[in-house]
Formats: sequence, C-alpha cells, structure tokens
Amino acid sequence: MAPACAPPARKPAPTEAAPLFDELRRTVEEFRISAGIPGLSAAAGFGGRLQWAEGFGTADVENQVPARPETVYRLASISKPITAVAALQLAERGRLDLDAPIRTYVPTFPKKRWPITARQILCPRFRTPPAHGGPQPVLEYPGHASPQRRAP
Repeated sequence: MAPACAPPARKPAPTEAAPLFDELRRTVEEFRISAGIPGLSAAAGFGGRLQWAEGFGTADVENQVPARPETVYRLASISKPITAVAALQLAERGRLDLDAPIRTYVPTFPKKRWPITARQILCPRFRTPPAHGGPQPVLEYPGHASPQRRAP
C-alpha cells in the first residue's frame, strides 16, 4: 500500500510501548558493551514526538559521570570536517571572515600573544589543549616552525 493511502499510524499505548522500550534498552546496552563504547544516549519517537530517551554507560569516563538523555558528547576529530564545511559556507556567504581574529566570533577563545584566525583553526595542523591535562604548545612562537610545518 502506498504511504499516502495508508491509514494514519496509531500511537502505541504506554502499556504496549513498555516492552518495546525494554527490548530497545537491552539492544542498545548490548551494542554499547560489544562495541566498547563508554557511553551513549538513545531516543525513540513516534508521530514526530519523543517517546523514550535514555543514557547508557558513562559520559565522562575519567570522572565517572553517567550518560543521560541530554548529554552533549565530545566528538573529537569527527566534528572537524563538519565544522569546516559549515565555516566555509558562512565564508562564501560573507558571514565569516576566515582571516579575522577568532575572538571576533568567539570572545571566550583564550587570548594569545597574536591573533588566531578561523583559517588557522580550520587547518588540520592546528591543535587546542585537550579536555584533560595541561595546555599543549599551539603556535607558541609565530614563525618558529620549520617551513614544512607551517600552515598555509
């Protein structure tokens, strides 16, 4: 039957949905453990509305903070290409100057001895301090890096 001709979906009653969510909970937890994922959040919806959301494992392994449905996870390097595409789209539209000091757009960015630009941050050679541990040298001395290590 074509989706346009199908009868409207019926929302399951809470008593009907409970076993489904129990099974979903078991499946997600088994996946988390087998994949070696410290923590994740999962959600299920029906009819455009959130019906179930739950956190599994730990959101912060170091501090043993439990994962919650609303946990914001650090995505590490996976977010870099996504951010780069968004930044370049903004630059194409004239809404982001890649060569302006980053503090123009992010006033809370740590102050340095010289301005850091969005272009430098988008460069794969740029490093920020890790979430844990102390700061790491990032462009500590401008012009000090060898020509092979300088960002364009």
